Amino acid sequence: MIHCLAVLKGHEREITVGNALITSYFKCGCSSSGREVFDEMLERNVITWTAVISGLAQNHLYKDSLKLFTKMRLGSLAPNTLTYLSSLVACSGLQALQEGCQIHGLLWKLGIQPDLCIESALLDMYSKRGNVEMLKMLGRFLILLKSLMRFP
Repeated sequence: MIHCLAVLKGHEREITVGNALITSYFKCGCSSSGREVFDEMLERNVITWTAVISGLAQNHLYKDSLKLFTKMRLGSLAPNTLTYLSSLVACSGLQALQEGCQIHGLLWKLGIQPDLCIESALLDMYSKRGNVEMLKMLGRFLILLKSLMRFP
């Protein structure tokens, strides 16, 4: 209904409306409708891409999520922290350790400071594949991060 109103009022071309529709469709489990809105958008920003990548991962469409992440990286828009997080969730869901390691390495290479959500996704991904050494390293990092957060 909201989608119809946006079209009737001529707002379907606005990027913020498209982003809201995408997010709404994915939250309701209507992945095909969310993807359709994305495919029909003439202009997309990092929020648009992240909404779809995240929505696909949240709806267990992990392969599609990673394919779209790869497509985004080949384009002109740079992913943000939430985009990387969603991609790691997709890797974890697929138990795709190689792709997850590549994303993890990319985060390090780009100097993106991992937050607790990203570290949690990494822990989840590595634990599903039984990568004990990486789990130990991440565990030490989380302890250090936690201790640093206690001091102002």
